[in-house]
Parts: sequence; structure tokens; C-alpha cells
Amino acid sequence: MSSTSTVAVLVCDLVESTARHARLGEDAADVFRARFFAALRDAVERNDGEIVKNLGDGLLVVFRRSTVAALTCAHDLHEAVLTLDPDDAVRLRVGVSAGEVAEEDGDWFGMPVIEASRLCALAAPMSTVTTGVVRNLVGSRGTNQFKLIGPKDLKGIPTAVEAWTVSRGGTVSHPAEPNVLPARPRRTVTLAAIGIALVGLVAAVATIVVRDADSSTPSTAGPATNTEPTAASVFPTSGVAASSTSTSTATSTSTSTSVEAARVVAPTNYTPILSDRDCATDPDAGEAFGIECWTLTVPEDRADPERTIELHGYRIPAATDPDNAPTVIDLGPTTTFASYPLSEVANIVMIPSRGFGLSTPAFDCPEVAAVREAGLALPSDDPTVASLMLDALRSCRERLVASGFNLPSYNFEAEISDVADYLIAAGVDESFITALPEDAPAVLVAADRFPGTFRGVFLQNPVDPGTAWQADPARDLAAAFSRYAALCAANVACGTSYPDLAADYSARYERMTRSPKLVEDVPHGGQHSRIYPVGTARTFDVLMDGDRLTHAYYSALRVKVAYASLADATNDQSETYVASSATLALIHELSRGVRDAAFYSYQCAVISTLAPGTGPSSAAALPPYGAMYDETFVDRCMVWDVPPLSPEFNTASNGETPTLIAVGELAPVPAALWADNLRRSRRNTTVVTFPTLGANIEYFGPRCYQDLLQQFVLDPTARLDVDACAAQSPAIEFIVAAS
Repeated sequence: MSSTSTVAVLVCDLVESTARHARLGEDAADVFRARFFAALRDAVERNDGEIVKNLGDGLLVVFRRSTVAALTCAHDLHEAVLTLDPDDAVRLRVGVSAGEVAEEDGDWFGMPVIEASRLCALAAPMSTVTTGVVRNLVGSRGTNQFKLIGPKDLKGIPTAVEAWTVSRGGTVSHPAEPNVLPARPRRTVTLAAIGIALVGLVAAVATIVVRDADSSTPSTAGPATNTEPTAASVFPTSGVAASSTSTSTATSTSTSTSVEAARVVAPTNYTPILSDRDCATDPDAGEAFGIECWTLTVPEDRADPERTIELHGYRIPAATDPDNAPTVIDLGPTTTFASYPLSEVANIVMIPSRGFGLSTPAFDCPEVAAVREAGLALPSDDPTVASLMLDALRSCRERLVASGFNLPSYNFEAEISDVADYLIAAGVDESFITALPEDAPAVLVAADRFPGTFRGVFLQNPVDPGTAWQADPARDLAAAFSRYAALCAANVACGTSYPDLAADYSARYERMTRSPKLVEDVPHGGQHSRIYPVGTARTFDVLMDGDRLTHAYYSALRVKVAYASLADATNDQSETYVASSATLALIHELSRGVRDAAFYSYQCAVISTLAPGTGPSSAAALPPYGAMYDETFVDRCMVWDVPPLSPEFNTASNGETPTLIAVGELAPVPAALWADNLRRSRRNTTVVTFPTLGANIEYFGPRCYQDLLQQFVLDPTARLDVDACAAQSPAIEFIVAAS
């Protein structure tokens, strides 16, 4: 049995380390890192601490003899690194816990270690968060000032932890402060916060810039039911004919097998290889405790398995009994490590979508990205840019094909086979499955094909396979803004100040259309591929016209951080408003370029023929929202030229696998409509609707939503109290101009 000791545990982490590294460049970053860790080690040694290990951009430290020393070290650490970079203050987050910990082979294990890590993640930049236990142990010794945050639910810890911030100062303890709303900030501050907050959030939240970001397309998933495949479809690995199913080879089943027992089976013409990957070399996983990194090697084209690709994924073991906990496959993936309370009860496996940022070789179109970026300073409807885009897409296609890439091997069908190959290679017999909204057709088809493998499905704002993705985007954005305006009207302060918010927005759109403004040096935190950065922070010149204002509102309505100020911003006349709108528009524009090659291979394979005039007529009737309809998308798909997928991906899903759907009514897509369609066609579907949320419900939603997910994966047949949870949809604290 391991020896244990009562010790204090400190975990520290460098804030925005990746952005700093990108700004400094490789050589200067190496110099900075050496100075940074030298400063950390010096502070630890002065306070009699023992460095257990380097956590990538921070340390795990134990203090055998003094809890007071651990807090003193935390204060010293903040001060020691602050001025290391003269161009950008160096900031840490620090978490400190204490308790009985086991020491094994130079490492330390136990709940206090987990607590310190979770408290570090909870801490704001330049702050230290600790526990009530630490505060009681320290008592009046040292010079520490404590302030109660309150009980916090920390990932992997079964009961709430009493959390306190601690800073250097007098020995004064403060009780919990009442919930008093702060004074409303001046408008110039709140407007800038819309853009600034979203720029930061792009790096922290999985789905702000994801594959649905080319949302101006009239139809990028869910084609009409009369679409037919271009060729007969078979399962090459088994030789079993599969009606209406395209080139999936790792997921075949015999037609004689009952639908209840249908399960994924091992391929016969290749072997998927699952290997460990060093998390220390991963900029995202390196700072997270408990993350396991892996690489799955599979054929690019399963019908011709000689050429392979690698998918670089993650596994988060369940906090409780991981050997017996259910497994959740997160395809995409949908979220970041820090926001996954579901791992309290389930093993989470993050499987990347092939062709995007966690897949190699790189499958991308820098030619297209260059045209898009150059066009930002031109009118949004500049015909020259549209023509150059087609040329760039054609050049990219020719280059990739000449390099050996098989463009039709990047689609929903391949995603299903990738999931199946992981399950086979990892020896997982059954799992739950979730994905980003635009990947919902793949998830639902997988569950319908293999109900013996997939015990349940949960999704947020999912695409309904029987409905065209963004078939009428101008109408959808107008409806979402109308719902936001109704919430404003129901609020006394907002409704009094802005009684007709829709008219206010239309007037703003007209002004921007008549008088576009060039905004220089608009910051962007780096292009993202799903949740992982693949570019560096840069600035761009953006010509803000009416259509880019529409794109800015699309970005704003997706994420809760913009809701408080959006009504006030709509009525603002200052240059600050234009600048913050440009930041939001830039998020939309550049997220459209997240891995163009993969985007077009996926979405052009499911492009549909829309009902005549549906999208264009709404765009014409609703000009303030019409920029969401992109009439050039079909032309780009003709250039990309990939065959359509099987009808499974564009007909109503009618499987019986238990399904839980969360809807944010402010999401600027017809999420509620899709959820209703799925509830009607899938018998065992439960929907929880949050009227004050858009996307990223797992991040912005109430804790009860995470509780629903936990209940669902523990018993997918249990009745869930979704109405009680929907009633906890967080209120919007509208900010209005001073009278």
C-alpha cells in the first residue's frame, strides 16, 4: 500500500500561453520559457516546496511541512513572473488544496491533487483559489486575505467544494457577499466587450467557430429526400450488400441480423491501429489532468486501404470507476476539456472529424483562405472576390488530387466508420454518442444502423437529416432576432428603452449599407479547427457594410456573452459599436475558412435541391438578414465535385435509440424546428428547450443540464424532468443606455 502524508498541493498555470508563444516566435519563446520556469523554481525553493512535475505551462508542487508556505509561494509566484515579458504582463492561475495524499514513485495521488488542479482552472488570471480546509489550517498565520466564492461543483469531485480566493494582505476573512448587481458600465465599455469577450471565447469554447460556420450557405446538410446516389453502394469488407448505403466498410452488418442486435463489426481488409500519444507534446492536453492521448490509424478510403490517415484524439477517464463507467463518443469533438462535467460519471472519448485540425495529413485549402482574407477589406458582395474564390477552390482541388487525396473520403459516412474503428480497436462493446449540430446526421444514422452498439444519443441544436441545413437562413436569423427582441420587450428596462428593437436593427443595417466603414487592425485570435487553434493571432482590415453587420449579428446571437449588450449596441451611434461589430463579423468570416477542403467535401456531399425560390425569396423579403443566403455555394460545390451520400443522410430519422436533445431558442438556425421533427420521427426522443440560450448550452446552460446528461448516460430509459431544467434557463441582464 502506498505511503500517505498530509500535505498542501499547489498547481499553477500560465494564462494564454499559446497566444504568447505565437506572438514571440519559436526562438524568443524558448528564451521566455527558460526564464519563466527559473522564476517558478526560485519561488518554490524559497518556500520549501517540492516540484513534482512540469505540467506544460505550469507546475505541480507539494509542501510537506507548511500550508502557510504554500499560500506564500502562490503570492510569490504571481509576483515573480509578472514582468518577465515587457510587452505583455505574465499572469498565472493558481489553485491550492490540502489533505491526505499518496506518494508513489515520485508522483502524488489523491483528491487534494485533483482539487488543486480544478481550483487552478477556476481561478481568474493573477488570482489564487483555495479551499475552506486550507483556510482553516492556516488560521491567522501568515499574511493572507481570504474571500469566499461559495460552494463550487468541481469536475470529478462528488460533493461541492467551499472555494475561497486568497491574496497577500492582512488576516481578514470576509463572509459571502450578497448577490448585488454591479452598476451598469458606460456604453463604450460594454460595446467593446461584445467583440472582445467573443474573441476570447473562441479559444475557450468548442463550438463558437465550428464547421457550421459557413452558415450563409443555402443548403449544406440534410438534402431533399429525392436525392439519389450516383452509384451502387456496397460494404467491401464483408461482401454483404447494403441497400442505399455508401462506402462504409468498417460498420457492416448482415441483412439477416435483427435490427435490435445490429452492432459494429471488425473490418476484414485492414486493421485499425490505436496507439498511445504523448500528451506532453499536445498544447491542449498538456495542461489537463487525467487526459489520455491516442492516435487512430485508418484508411483514407476503406475500399482501397493502402493510403492511411491519422486521427489524434483524447480520452477522459470517468472520475468514478472508469473500468465500469459508460463510454461517451464525442464526435467532432463538441467541447473543451475544462467544461466536461459528464466525465464525473462516464468515460469521454473525443474522436476528431477527419480532415479537420486533429487529423493528418493536413487536408486544407490555403489558396481559398488567402482570397477570403484579402476580400475582407472589399464590399462583402464584391463579384471579383466570388470569381477568385472559385478559381482558388479549383486550384486547391487540383493540388490535393495530384497529391493523392481522395476527396470523397471525407464525409459523414467516413466519420461513422472512424467511430466504429475506434470502438473495435479499443475493445469497447457499446457506447453513447454525441456530436456537433452539423454532424447530427452522422450520429443519427450510426445509431439507427447499430442500435446494439449505441445505447443513446444526445445532441444540441441538431440538424434534422430530413431538412435542408440552412434552407432558409434569412428567415431563420430574422426569427432568432425576433425572439431576442421579445425577451428585451418583456424586460422593463430593455423594453422601455428599446420598444421596437427589430426596427432599430433594420435602421442600423440601412445606415451601414449606405455608408460602409473600413475598420483597421481588427484582432482575431487565430483561425480554429473545431476546438483547437491552427493559426496565430493576427489583425485584419474589415469593411463593415450592411451584409457584414448581418454576419456580426449571427455571431452575437449564437453565444450568451453578447446578449446583455446587444440591444444597447443596436442603438449605439459610436465608432466603438462599429469596431465591436467588425470583431464579430470577422469571427464569422474567418470561421468560414476552417479547413475549407474538409468543409466542402462534407457539405457538398449532402447538398440538396431546395424548394424553388425558398431561400432567395426570404433573402429578398428580409434584406437586413438576406446576407445569410449565399447563392454562390452551389457553384463552389460544382467545382469541388464530390458524389452525394446515401439517402440515409437526407431522410427523416426514425430509429428507436433513446435520444436527448437540447435546444437554445436564440440559436440563429431552426434548431427548435429540427428538434420537433426528430421528436416526431424518433419515438424515444426527449427535448429540453432553453429560451435564453443559443449555442454552447453545455458551457452557458444551468448545472441541471449537466445533471440531465449524467442521468441519461446512467439510465437512458429514465424519465427526465426537462421542464424543471428549462425553467432554470439563465436570465439575460440587459444593459441599456443611461437615460
